[in-house]
Amino acid sequence: MQYDYQLRAFLQKRWTQKHEIPGRMYVIQQIEDIKDQLQIQQLQPLKILLSETRLKNMYDNDQMDSQYIISIISEEHFKPMMDEYTKKVLINGAMPPLIKYDQYNQIRNQILQLYQVFFFGDPLSQLEREIEFRYLALKQKKFFKYQIQQRSKDKCLWTHSQQRRVELMKNWMARDINLYDDLRPIYEPLLLNQKIQIYQQLMKIDEVSIKEKLLFHLLEKHALQKSKRRLLTIAQTLFTRTMLYTNCIEFLRVLDIPPDFHIELSIINVHIWLICNRLQQINTRESNNLATLLFKACDRYISEEVDKIHLRKKHDLVRDIEAYMQTSRKYLEYHFNRNIQTVKNNYFKLDALIWSIIFFEKIPRYSDKVYLVAEYIKSNYDFLNSLSYQSFEDCVVEFDIFKMKIDYKTQLLQVNPPLSEKEFEQEFLSDNKIKKYYYSFEDQENKVIELPKFESQIKSLLERRLDVLGQNIRYVIKKYQNLDTYDHFSTHEEQIKQEEKKQKYIWNKSLERDPEDLRKQLKQRRIQQKNM
Repeated sequence: MQYDYQLRAFLQKRWTQKHEIPGRMYVIQQIEDIKDQLQIQQLQPLKILLSETRLKNMYDNDQMDSQYIISIISEEHFKPMMDEYTKKVLINGAMPPLIKYDQYNQIRNQILQLYQVFFFGDPLSQLEREIEFRYLALKQKKFFKYQIQQRSKDKCLWTHSQQRRVELMKNWMARDINLYDDLRPIYEPLLLNQKIQIYQQLMKIDEVSIKEKLLFHLLEKHALQKSKRRLLTIAQTLFTRTMLYTNCIEFLRVLDIPPDFHIELSIINVHIWLICNRLQQINTRESNNLATLLFKACDRYISEEVDKIHLRKKHDLVRDIEAYMQTSRKYLEYHFNRNIQTVKNNYFKLDALIWSIIFFEKIPRYSDKVYLVAEYIKSNYDFLNSLSYQSFEDCVVEFDIFKMKIDYKTQLLQVNPPLSEKEFEQEFLSDNKIKKYYYSFEDQENKVIELPKFESQIKSLLERRLDVLGQNIRYVIKKYQNLDTYDHFSTHEEQIKQEEKKQKYIWNKSLERDPEDLRKQLKQRRIQQKNM
């Protein structure tokens, strides 16, 4: 593969090698006072990382237990480095003596710096980072080409850390547990505004021709500035980072999200709405266009995820889920921006809203999960409202669970007192279509929505539309309880469509004729007319 001048210089520069890290850790002196505690936490002696084929064969022959299997994705020289790591740093919960704490903290910081260098290499400038990104992009392309064509000249090693570097991720593993690692993805900013200066410096290094410089100024420079291509890059990056955050260990474990397909899609949909709501509040041309592209990326992702399911009437499922996501966005817009009662106090009936549009009413109404997610949505909604457009442009939108209050239920319970078990059972068994524990404003003390600037007819029209939206949400929730209910409701809808077709023409009281037969007869008549 032919490399440019800057890639050759980058590859020929002296960088810290992975096999040097264990030796550098070994040289650092450990504290004698915690030597006994460090010996307790030594790792199992497995010096060689075996291939996947060898591991499968050993496991099939009962030569290795499943808990000792280490995947091939582990980095080379990782085990020796972790052995030295555990000989210097306490990871079993013990603490050094207070007198030696400063010395221990200094040793720990040195070890952590080497640990960071092992996965991400030496610290780089912005120019070197761009050159590394270009090199990794070419290597990734070559690796994917080898996977498809299996040609020996394209064979190369693509590691887990290199994949993270391409994703502009600062930490090592966002979805796997690792020592001293954050259990959530942390990303570098995009910094698209600095790309133009970096590209100009790279062109000087490569000594490109006048033709290539003109192409850069006419095409690439325009794309990096205010253009649709720039917004598409930002929208796709922002959506991908948000989607990966909703799948990280921190988010799923703390909020205790159940493994449900519809709930996962609804959570992503709510996060995208929170971002787009802030972009629409900024109300510039770029922010509005970016919000539109984010919604399109979300809808595209939902349709792609549904296509992976082996299910009959898949297109109906895609259409129904997209309609439900649109309805959820309307409810969020109504709750946070339109309704006077909920705009004044966002906690008002927020738990009922979260229970319906996120959890599909599949969990108990007053479960702790409902209050956790409701407080999480409220705290991050307030956080996003403080961000500027530059944060969204750099894709540095860090959702955080720990922005929540410790007493997450207190304020929600004060504003929305729950029903007792007896009252809930009576309401559940009652014939009321709209229950008290639903997200509705009927059968409550404040059932009239205050809209002083509108006439009474417009009020009733808005209330009717809200009731229709609520009924549609409850219908979709019943439909998606499981696969049996989905098939039952789908067949029922097909029967209703057939009955409506029969009733379409009043004069058609005879037996229903097949449309295909009618087409064939019309075609035969046309042929006969031509032959006459």
